[in-house]
Amino acid sequence: MKDSTKKLMLKVMAMGYWSDFYVYPIVVFMLMVLSLWKLNVHAWPALFIFMGGFLLWGISEYFTHRYLFHHAPVFKAGHGEHHNRPKAHLGTPTFITLTVYVIFAALLGLWTGFGFASCLLAGFLTGYYGYIVCHHIVHNWKIKPGTFLYRYKKFHDIHHYEQEVNFGVSWLIWDRVFGTYQHVPSARRK
Repeated sequence: MKDSTKKLMLKVMAMGYWSDFYVYPIVVFMLMVLSLWKLNVHAWPALFIFMGGFLLWGISEYFTHRYLFHHAPVFKAGHGEHHNRPKAHLGTPTFITLTVYVIFAALLGLWTGFGFASCLLAGFLTGYYGYIVCHHIVHNWKIKPGTFLYRYKKFHDIHHYEQEVNFGVSWLIWDRVFGTYQHVPSARRK
């Protein structure tokens, strides 16, 4: 890859990293208002649909990280840059991720109704937001050993050294389910 192309890619990824923190809470709020007010989804069904989207994020996080970020050429280069410089603030630009999510939700909405799709997308994006916050914390905060977040940090650190294990960031369970979980040895916890 040419130096100028790589520099442009890194600038766009840095923009995507920070904009996610601001854009996604607003989008989730707007989707829920749209669902509950304009599309007349009742509160209890909306809550269950929202939770379904949140759970859907969990498994999507695992498969996206394992297969797209580590094996699909178009994503592998950018994610490889993250592995080379884990403290650098690099992410997929918001205009790309949000466009993909909205297109998927719109297509789903044609089949299920837009109220359902809006609630589901709001839950999914809440899960995504949890992922970006968790990922930022494990790479950028000083976390005390023995705390709740320390386990996530060490789990993710192992992934950075042995890239074919521990793909979860905010959802660790899927690594256990799919056999890619590597335990954090007690010596590494200190």
